[in-house]
Amino acid sequence: MKYLSIKAFDIPDAWIQIVEKIYNEEDVFRVEFGSEKSLTKKIALDLEIERPENRRLVHKDSPFTVEYIGEKHEGEEYMDIQGINRLHFIVYFRSRDAYGGFPANVTGLQLLKEYMANEVGVEPGKTIVFAKDIHLYGRQFNW
Repeated sequence: MKYLSIKAFDIPDAWIQIVEKIYNEEDVFRVEFGSEKSLTKKIALDLEIERPENRRLVHKDSPFTVEYIGEKHEGEEYMDIQGINRLHFIVYFRSRDAYGGFPANVTGLQLLKEYMANEVGVEPGKTIVFAKDIHLYGRQFNW
Protein backbone atom coordinates (compact mmCIF):
# COMPACT_ATOMS: atom_id res chain seq x y z
CA MET A 1 0.00 0.00 0.00
CA LYS A 2 1.35 3.42 -0.98
CA TYR A 3 1.74 6.41 1.32
CA LEU A 4 0.80 9.81 -0.10
CA SER A 5 1.09 13.34 1.18
CA ILE A 6 -1.61 15.66 -0.18
CA LYS A 7 -2.05 19.40 0.26
CA ALA A 8 -5.47 20.76 -0.54
CA PHE A 9 -7.02 24.21 -0.54
CA ASP A 10 -10.41 23.22 0.91
CA ILE A 11 -12.48 20.12 1.72
CA PRO A 12 -13.90 19.61 -1.81
CA ASP A 13 -10.37 19.87 -3.25
CA ALA A 14 -9.13 17.32 -0.70
CA TRP A 15 -11.92 14.86 -1.51
CA ILE A 16 -11.46 15.00 -5.28
CA GLN A 17 -7.66 14.68 -5.00
CA ILE A 18 -7.95 11.62 -2.74
CA VAL A 19 -10.56 9.87 -4.89
CA GLU A 20 -8.61 10.55 -8.11
CA LYS A 21 -5.26 9.40 -6.60
CA ILE A 22 -6.74 6.16 -5.29
CA TYR A 23 -8.73 5.46 -8.45
CA ASN A 24 -5.92 6.20 -10.91
CA GLU A 25 -2.80 5.02 -9.10
CA GLU A 26 -3.50 2.24 -6.62
CA ASP A 27 -3.47 -1.55 -6.85
CA VAL A 28 -6.61 -3.62 -6.32
CA PHE A 29 -6.96 -5.63 -3.06
CA ARG A 30 -9.60 -8.18 -2.07
CA VAL A 31 -11.51 -7.38 1.15
CA GLU A 32 -13.49 -10.01 3.03
CA PHE A 33 -14.39 -8.67 6.47
CA GLY A 34 -17.80 -9.38 7.99
CA SER A 35 -20.46 -8.61 5.41
CA GLU A 36 -18.07 -6.60 3.22
CA LYS A 37 -16.75 -8.76 0.39
CA SER A 38 -15.39 -6.51 -2.29
CA LEU A 39 -12.41 -5.39 -4.29
CA THR A 40 -10.83 -2.21 -2.97
CA LYS A 41 -8.06 0.25 -3.72
CA LYS A 42 -6.42 1.96 -0.77
CA ILE A 43 -3.64 4.26 0.41
CA ALA A 44 -2.18 5.61 3.63
CA LEU A 45 -1.97 9.37 3.66
CA ASP A 46 -1.35 12.61 5.40
CA LEU A 47 -3.50 15.48 4.24
CA GLU A 48 -3.29 19.18 5.00
CA ILE A 49 -6.39 21.26 4.24
CA GLU A 50 -5.32 24.91 4.12
CA ARG A 51 -8.78 26.55 4.15
CA PRO A 52 -11.29 23.96 5.42
CA GLU A 53 -13.73 26.72 6.39
CA ASN A 54 -14.09 27.73 2.73
CA ARG A 55 -17.65 27.29 1.47
CA ARG A 56 -18.83 25.08 -0.27
CA LEU A 57 -17.88 22.39 2.24
CA VAL A 58 -18.67 19.43 -0.02
CA HIS A 59 -17.66 18.77 -3.64
CA LYS A 60 -20.56 18.91 -6.12
CA ASP A 61 -19.97 15.25 -7.10
CA SER A 62 -19.83 13.94 -3.52
CA PRO A 63 -22.53 11.45 -2.43
CA PHE A 64 -22.93 13.59 0.73
CA THR A 65 -24.32 17.14 0.77
CA VAL A 66 -24.62 19.93 3.34
CA GLU A 67 -25.94 22.70 1.11
CA TYR A 68 -28.05 24.15 3.91
CA ILE A 69 -25.40 24.30 6.67
CA GLY A 70 -23.44 27.45 7.42
CA GLU A 71 -23.15 28.97 3.96
CA LYS A 72 -21.08 32.15 3.73
CA HIS A 73 -22.98 35.36 3.12
CA GLU A 74 -22.13 37.62 0.17
CA GLY A 75 -18.95 39.56 0.89
CA GLU A 76 -18.14 37.67 4.11
CA GLU A 77 -14.41 37.11 4.61
CA TYR A 78 -12.38 34.98 6.98
CA MET A 79 -9.34 36.37 8.75
CA ASP A 80 -6.01 34.85 7.75
CA ILE A 81 -3.66 35.32 10.65
CA GLN A 82 -1.32 32.36 10.08
CA GLY A 83 -1.99 30.30 13.18
CA ILE A 84 -2.34 33.09 15.73
CA ASN A 85 -5.66 32.82 17.54
CA ARG A 86 -6.77 29.93 15.33
CA LEU A 87 -7.99 26.49 16.31
CA HIS A 88 -6.35 23.78 14.20
CA PHE A 89 -7.52 20.15 14.11
CA ILE A 90 -5.12 17.24 13.72
CA VAL A 91 -7.11 14.07 13.09
CA TYR A 92 -6.25 10.37 12.75
CA PHE A 93 -8.50 7.90 10.91
CA ARG A 94 -7.55 4.23 11.17
CA SER A 95 -9.74 3.33 8.19
CA ARG A 96 -11.94 5.52 6.02
CA ASP A 97 -14.15 5.13 2.94
CA ALA A 98 -12.77 7.85 0.63
CA TYR A 99 -15.90 8.15 -1.51
CA GLY A 100 -18.76 8.04 0.97
CA GLY A 101 -17.28 8.47 4.46
CA PHE A 102 -14.53 11.04 4.00
CA PRO A 103 -16.64 14.01 2.86
CA ALA A 104 -19.21 13.47 5.63
CA ASN A 105 -16.60 12.96 8.35
CA VAL A 106 -14.32 15.89 7.47
CA THR A 107 -17.29 18.21 6.97
CA GLY A 108 -18.64 17.21 10.38
CA LEU A 109 -15.24 17.85 11.95
CA GLN A 110 -15.08 21.27 10.27
CA LEU A 111 -18.49 22.25 11.65
CA LEU A 112 -17.39 21.06 15.13
CA LYS A 113 -14.15 23.06 14.81
CA GLU A 114 -16.08 26.20 13.81
CA TYR A 115 -18.41 25.78 16.81
CA MET A 116 -15.50 25.19 19.22
CA ALA A 117 -13.50 28.12 17.80
CA ASN A 118 -16.50 30.40 18.21
CA GLU A 119 -17.02 29.26 21.80
CA VAL A 120 -13.42 30.07 22.80
CA GLY A 121 -13.19 33.26 20.72
CA VAL A 122 -10.71 32.29 18.00
CA GLU A 123 -10.87 31.65 14.25
CA PRO A 124 -11.05 28.12 12.77
CA GLY A 125 -7.68 27.02 11.36
CA LYS A 126 -6.24 24.22 9.26
CA THR A 127 -7.33 20.59 9.32
CA ILE A 128 -4.56 18.02 9.09
CA VAL A 129 -5.66 14.42 8.56
CA PHE A 130 -3.65 11.22 8.84
CA ALA A 131 -5.21 7.96 7.62
CA LYS A 132 -3.71 4.50 7.91
CA ASP A 133 -6.11 3.20 5.23
CA ILE A 134 -8.32 5.38 3.04
CA HIS A 135 -9.97 3.40 0.27
CA LEU A 136 -12.48 3.05 -2.56
CA TYR A 137 -14.64 -0.04 -2.96
CA GLY A 138 -15.19 -1.91 -6.21
CA ARG A 139 -18.95 -1.52 -5.69
CA GLN A 140 -18.48 2.27 -5.99
CA PHE A 141 -16.36 2.24 -9.18
CA ASN A 142 -15.53 -0.10 -12.04
CA TRP A 143 -11.84 -0.76 -12.53
